[in-house]
Amino acid sequence: MISHKPAILLEDDLRALLNPDLVSTADEVRAYYAQDAYWPGRAQAPSLPSDTRPDIVVWPRSTEDVVAVVRYAAARGVPIVPWGGGTGLMGAAIPMSGGIVLDLARHMNAVLAVDRPGQTATVQAGILLGDLDRALEPHGLMVGHDPYSRPIASVGGTISTSSVGYGAARYGPMADQVLAVEVVLGDGTVVRTRSVAKAAGPPLHRLWAGAEGTLGIVTEATLRVFPQPEERAYHAYRFPTFVAGFEAVTEMYDLGLRPALLDYGSDTDWSPPPESAFTLPLDEEPCELLLVFEGFAEAVAAEEGRALAILRAKGGRRLSGRRAKDYWERRHSSAERFRANRAGGQRGWGARPSNRRSDTLHMALPVSAVPGFHEEVHRLAEAHRVHLRECAVWTHPGLFSIILATEADELGAAAEKVRRAADAVLERAQDLGGSMEYVHGIGVRLLHLTEREFGSTGELLRRLKAAVDPANILNPGKLGFP
Repeated sequence: MISHKPAILLEDDLRALLNPDLVSTADEVRAYYAQDAYWPGRAQAPSLPSDTRPDIVVWPRSTEDVVAVVRYAAARGVPIVPWGGGTGLMGAAIPMSGGIVLDLARHMNAVLAVDRPGQTATVQAGILLGDLDRALEPHGLMVGHDPYSRPIASVGGTISTSSVGYGAARYGPMADQVLAVEVVLGDGTVVRTRSVAKAAGPPLHRLWAGAEGTLGIVTEATLRVFPQPEERAYHAYRFPTFVAGFEAVTEMYDLGLRPALLDYGSDTDWSPPPESAFTLPLDEEPCELLLVFEGFAEAVAAEEGRALAILRAKGGRRLSGRRAKDYWERRHSSAERFRANRAGGQRGWGARPSNRRSDTLHMALPVSAVPGFHEEVHRLAEAHRVHLRECAVWTHPGLFSIILATEADELGAAAEKVRRAADAVLERAQDLGGSMEYVHGIGVRLLHLTEREFGSTGELLRRLKAAVDPANILNPGKLGFP
């Protein structure tokens, strides 16, 4: 049962429990933590409350502080939302029931150990990926996880959403880069898994990847990190149709080629369709492939040589590699813009046209289903009379993304058009055995589709939730939990 204990009483209790400077109920502080990077312009799910401010914000200095707060909250039924960089695009860190926001990024952001021979780094969960990457440079190492938000996203937050970054084609999603975790469960119990290459028993360290803070609060993690590359090579190719380039991508994967960047999709050089048409015909949809190979010099030369032979054989037309290099060098620009907005006191991404709504959908599919699904998406966009702005494959041939957009005289009408079209696309992906989201998590945006998504595993998840969070205080309302 979730408590609604008055904020003033929470503040008195927590100030007595912790250093008073670690607690705040100031209006401007509570407003800051009411929203992560989930922007109002997206087609929102109808379950978002009108007031999402927490009652109180706490900045713990240690795992012991986290334990103290969790035990206090569990005894009183007060909800807790863990907070890292606040960069999530789905609303996973939005407080749905008031309560306590526990921000680990302010103080719990240290590098605890770097094992150069073992290529691991043990860190507190609040450290930002960009700060960790700079700390690894003197060791000749780097962070493998490289999302758009690397300058401002925390390790704990990216574990909790199991996010995918630009380098995932080579290094895997964040879940693959976690070797061990320290986690505080919903009753204050501290769990630590072993930081070795292979431990006995089930790989429990993966339980909290993608759990969005509902099954425990990650306080420390041991990550796999990687040698800085000797060399990078940049390539760009254009294909006349989506299928032609997709066949080249799948052939590269069949051979085991793993570029550091693989971004394939609708060529951004072509103009948007006129208002009378919602998608380009399939045979008129040029696509562009951007590749970055990195590693030791001999491996880069071998990989790019074989890959380029495949691309030429599939009818790809070579473009300037500068296109891929520019893309690579600008890949964090939106995060820097978001940080600048925050520094200026503005939440979110800035002003957007009031009558325009769009949504970006990221679906994981069986690779064999992607070409047919690509055609279906065009038909669904046409049927729902929304613009299909982009179709893309990112980091893996089974990870498929699209952008849907529309305008309408009334704000609500535009949002509803995009939401209905998005749901139709996502449900079709699920029906094909795929998943509705591969990169940003579920958050609040996709809550209404969780029952469809989890299917027969939903009951197992509820049992796990009851076991590790018996008072149901950890980020309630997320992942479909009450």
